[in-house]
Amino acid sequence: MMNWPLVCRSLTSLLACCAVGVVCPARLQSDEIDLNRFFADHCVKCHGAVKQEADRRLDTLSFDLSDNNALANWQDVLDQLNLGDMPPPTEPRPDIVKLSSVLAEITNRIEQAQSADRDRRTETSLRRLNRREYLNTIRDLFGFDMTMFDPTIGFPDDAIESGFDNQGETLVTSSYLLEKYLDAAEKIIDKAIVVGSQPQPSLVRMRPPFDRTTNAHSGWVTQERRETNEFQSIFQGTKERFGYRPLDDMAEGVPVDGFYEVRIKACGLHRKHAYPIELIGTDVEEPIRLALTSGSQAFGTLHLRQSIESTLAEFNLPDNEPSWMETRIWLDQGFQPRLTYPNGPYFFKSLPHVIHRKFPGKFPIKLVYSNWWEVCQNIKTPQIRVYEVELEGPFFDQWPPLSHVAIFGDRPFSEDRTAEIIERFASRAFRRPLRQHELDSLLNLVQLRRESGEDPLAALKSGLAAVLCSPGFLYLEDSPKTASNKLDDFAVASRLSYFLWSSMPDQELLDLAKQGQLSDPLELQAQTRRMLQDSKATSFSADFADRWLTLYKLGEMPPDSNAFQHYYVGELETAMRQETHLFFGHLLANNMDILNFIDSDFTFVNRPLAHHYQFDIEAFDRHFAQQTPSNGFVKMPITDAKRGGLLGQASILTVTANGIDTSPVIRGAWVLEKILGASTPPPPEGIEPLEPDTRGSVSIRDQLEKHRDVPTCAQCHRKIDPIGFALESFDAIGGQRSHYASGKTTLKIDTSGQLPTGEPFNDIADVKTILLTRKRQFAHCLVEKMVSYSIGRPLTIHDRPDVDRLVDRLTKQNGGLQDLVLSIVTCDPFLSR
Repeated sequence: MMNWPLVCRSLTSLLACCAVGVVCPARLQSDEIDLNRFFADHCVKCHGAVKQEADRRLDTLSFDLSDNNALANWQDVLDQLNLGDMPPPTEPRPDIVKLSSVLAEITNRIEQAQSADRDRRTETSLRRLNRREYLNTIRDLFGFDMTMFDPTIGFPDDAIESGFDNQGETLVTSSYLLEKYLDAAEKIIDKAIVVGSQPQPSLVRMRPPFDRTTNAHSGWVTQERRETNEFQSIFQGTKERFGYRPLDDMAEGVPVDGFYEVRIKACGLHRKHAYPIELIGTDVEEPIRLALTSGSQAFGTLHLRQSIESTLAEFNLPDNEPSWMETRIWLDQGFQPRLTYPNGPYFFKSLPHVIHRKFPGKFPIKLVYSNWWEVCQNIKTPQIRVYEVELEGPFFDQWPPLSHVAIFGDRPFSEDRTAEIIERFASRAFRRPLRQHELDSLLNLVQLRRESGEDPLAALKSGLAAVLCSPGFLYLEDSPKTASNKLDDFAVASRLSYFLWSSMPDQELLDLAKQGQLSDPLELQAQTRRMLQDSKATSFSADFADRWLTLYKLGEMPPDSNAFQHYYVGELETAMRQETHLFFGHLLANNMDILNFIDSDFTFVNRPLAHHYQFDIEAFDRHFAQQTPSNGFVKMPITDAKRGGLLGQASILTVTANGIDTSPVIRGAWVLEKILGASTPPPPEGIEPLEPDTRGSVSIRDQLEKHRDVPTCAQCHRKIDPIGFALESFDAIGGQRSHYASGKTTLKIDTSGQLPTGEPFNDIADVKTILLTRKRQFAHCLVEKMVSYSIGRPLTIHDRPDVDRLVDRLTKQNGGLQDLVLSIVTCDPFLSR
């Protein structure tokens, strides 16, 4: 039997030779090719007047390729024929010679149309900073630590286009958002400017009980205060309601922003407990960890999770014997370090009852809610004892701080410096030299404030706040339009930095822009390599991966806490996302083949994720000892063929589930869109998901087979469902399974199937093997996503030649992920408006 997809890919290679002038007998003149006859013979049955599967009708397709819609439709026809997806396997195949002639003819016509319309590329809309870019820019403009400072609270959500939140056309600016920009600007400027001398450090010593307020409110551990003042215990994990221990002696938080030294005397107790891990949820081989988590009364009750909080430090505690630990942390004014137990027991409130039920008579205790301290001591669950806390500060790396110097330089403020300060600050904020009319407008505002009675500093603050509300700050790439439609060097600097750093250009990039050197492709690529080595490039690995792979939705449908307790105990949501970020960053930094996204022999895990993947924990411990772990993550080899690549990563498998169960449709559609670049239209009007009669169905496979009996559903589901079935070996959080479980019944999972192009498979490992042969198709998908992300707009049919050139370079030269980035930053769409 002929391998039809292989034949079509061979023809694609043949046509690529034709495109560069190689003699090809199949390249016939248009009057020798009857495209209408070809479509009538092979396509119109499903895409004609009577039936239009996938909303495609080819019998009326216009041959006027100067029309953008017609050009896009013809490109789609060519893609489907090249991929071998059409005609489907159930229909007669066209003669190979005839097909090659048709492919050559369509390719020729599209190339001629693109060549004639080379100047019709869509311009990128004037694009404002999205919320993430705004925060990063404020961070780098002022040198702020942003972990506890978010001036964008209350901003409306950024609109999303095809998964991306940086597309110019959708980033509208409403009057409400303008009001928020003004409020934020005032907060930022007030925070940046310091008045007075450097604050001197002081020492606060705190003794237990540190958290008296929570005890009083909850009725917990009242006997603890009566029985001992030697220590205070933490019995439960951070996810629990009372999972935070605030320091009541610092209820108002620290008095000023700065670094603070924290010393804590503590130990862990009962780490190697006698209970099953599924009951307690803690790993007996993992050290008990004490974390410092930021908290402020401005954001709610201190013993509960807050909208703005971050882990400031973590300690692995010694068992049984208390010892001193110390760290240096940054705290914003009004914040304090709360004590937490990040890997502590979950579902703690019901735990004593469960233990009493499962271990009757083992512990002579009476389960009384008002006597939790005695309960917890008797049942000997893992816990932390904290004996003493000291906090000393503030300390500063320099005074005045960076934010103040960013505005005033190394000289004190005087009114005669106003114009100089405004011009220098606005030029940095606008990421280009300030224009004279912009300076005049800002100075006029300062003068009006002075005339209204404000003092010189207050008036200057108004001018500085106006800079942060100006189009030059809020919008990108507002360079003057030229006949060539090319960006000037300053606009290129901004586009490059927001692509790789999601933030403003640094001084080196701006200096090169001033010298006109960023128009040199070699210099541009050299700067790209430099920027990718900077720690800020983690923004690219995280932000692009989140948007391409829809990881920004991770957590929107939290997994069932009864069925997936370890998801919460091990903080797997954070670990899953971090695994994918580290994986992407590793491929980028090491310029590895993009096919690693399809299948790889390694990944990055921390201990809870290693448990989740059923990795050899002794092997994990060896790698942990040999490597320099990043936040507890190590690079681990993969021996299970199902687990390698993106399709085996729990982040992908969780975000494509609903928190309770899995859907082959959702997962299959995700693979088509994110890996193969094929869009999946919504169900036809009037057709609800799985709405056909499913009486008598036993499994999801049975249900979907009945669903495919509906003619309007069959076309899409024959592409979507097979890959989705292969992924059914993973549950709703990416754990491996072999059976469906429903109550007391189980049903063996069938992961076998056949792709629309005819290749059979037994499981996801086989599917990945097939996908590895489709490097060009995956490369095309990845290139389109990354170019769109880099320029801040959706691609159009007129970008297709540039995309094809990038794909050719990547696939023919066996380039890696970093090679792709270097090619993108020198391509026409990236350097054009």
